[in-house]
Amino acid sequence: LLNCTHMTFFDDGVAPTLYGATWSFGTARIWRLVSGAWQMMTAGDTAFFARLFVVTEGPTKSLYANFNVGAATEPSLYKLDNGFWVQVGATWPAGTSAEIRDVSWFDDGTGATTWCAPTNGVPLKLVGSAWVPVGVLNPAPLPLSGVAVSDLEVADFGTGPELWIGGVFSAVGGDHIARLVGSQWIAPGATDSPVAQLLFDSFESGPEMFAVGSFTTIAGAPHVGAARFNGTTWAAAPLAAENSLLTADRRLVARPEGGAGALYMTV
Repeated sequence: LLNCTHMTFFDDGVAPTLYGATWSFGTARIWRLVSGAWQMMTAGDTAFFARLFVVTEGPTKSLYANFNVGAATEPSLYKLDNGFWVQVGATWPAGTSAEIRDVSWFDDGTGATTWCAPTNGVPLKLVGSAWVPVGVLNPAPLPLSGVAVSDLEVADFGTGPELWIGGVFSAVGGDHIARLVGSQWIAPGATDSPVAQLLFDSFESGPEMFAVGSFTTIAGAPHVGAARFNGTTWAAAPLAAENSLLTADRRLVARPEGGAGALYMTV
């Protein structure tokens, strides 16, 4: 696939299938691999992005795609349903970017629903057919500016699910990382630079949240580019994850191995 921006495996009920998202010359396309050949599923005109998200929704998984096929005021998130892409929601907040960085499934006490992170503004949750902004985030301190959430991650340290976010912003108590407490975004430990990705899983030492990005400190302690949180305190990331290489392009992947999660990271 030329100009491929995202690629993922997803079991559509028949068999695990490879899906790809491409973008070129203002057109986004979603493809799937069928018998060794790429088959185009849909295309979005005047689109400048194309992303795929596999989201765990309780006992099942769903495949979402983010691309533009209508006005900027319409939702640009679609869900695969019996081979067709169905628009998720009917209304989109004015002034909010149609480009989405992440999608999640979370119950904030009012019922489990779909959440997404647009490239500007606070996270949105689907209430009925409307996408509703949740909480308040302030622009990141200079020399950065604006509000851009890059990642949504659900964690459970034994006291119930929590929704965490990372990116470029200022929250109550700190910058660039926060978790939802009631209707407020509260930092569990501020970082000095953006958080690119969060990943929660159960490892041999227990449940932990890993954060990676271009930061050099978190919660006032020196952690260069990576750190982990056990529900109470931040600690150094293992092995060579924490080093002097600062990059916003670090990525984490957790895979079950031997009954516990094994963590992989690009540096």
